[in-house]
Amino acid sequence: MKNYYKNLFSLIFIFNFFLTSQSLGDENKDQIIQQIISESIASYPGKCACPYQKTSNGSRCGKRSAYSKPGGYEPICFPSDVKDEMINSASTSSNKTLDHSPDVVGKVIVTDGDTIKKGIIRIRLHGIDAPETRQTCTNSNNELYPCGRQSTAFLKSLIKNNEVSCEGKDTDRYGRLIAICYVNGMNLNAKMVEEGWAIAYRYYSKDYVKEEEMAKTEKKGIWEGSFIEPYIWRKKN
Repeated sequence: MKNYYKNLFSLIFIFNFFLTSQSLGDENKDQIIQQIISESIASYPGKCACPYQKTSNGSRCGKRSAYSKPGGYEPICFPSDVKDEMINSASTSSNKTLDHSPDVVGKVIVTDGDTIKKGIIRIRLHGIDAPETRQTCTNSNNELYPCGRQSTAFLKSLIKNNEVSCEGKDTDRYGRLIAICYVNGMNLNAKMVEEGWAIAYRYYSKDYVKEEEMAKTEKKGIWEGSFIEPYIWRKKN
């Protein structure tokens, strides 16, 4: 009997996936593919995400592009790079009715300063970028310190053992839920930037620019000294 229900569930899943795929017209599908490619290129902090782009002097990026280099950024440059699950996810997101109900509620594990996990669900905090776990920064005395670990520790101190509720905005190409998350009504995304342990991720959103300016003025967190912006540090490492 257990195998019967298991097989029935699989058939229902496949049937629903087939219906979703069929419901997307070719024209709509092409638009979604182009949108996914455009967003991926726009998120790259440079001019050479894809081989067909051009550098400042007008030459083609070619093998100098991030797409052509293993590791680091993996931009989506061609329609063949776009998987069916990406198309279906983008289609679902664009048609989703905004009802402000939380997508995830419960106890979480903090992975780093901008990422948490609940079970198998990985959640990337929307609109912010925190120092990577292995990243170091320089304090006001020009001394190196593990700002990545301190950013992670600060997010843990905000959450403690409380339940977190997250409102999903989208999913990224790594399958992570991009979300705004709260603890006891406090916006974790905003608080991380406001206290200087993350920066506003302007390539994706300008939601937390005001909080960043406040932290910068008051020299909070990583703004006490100097640091490499996390997305640039990732690119170099």
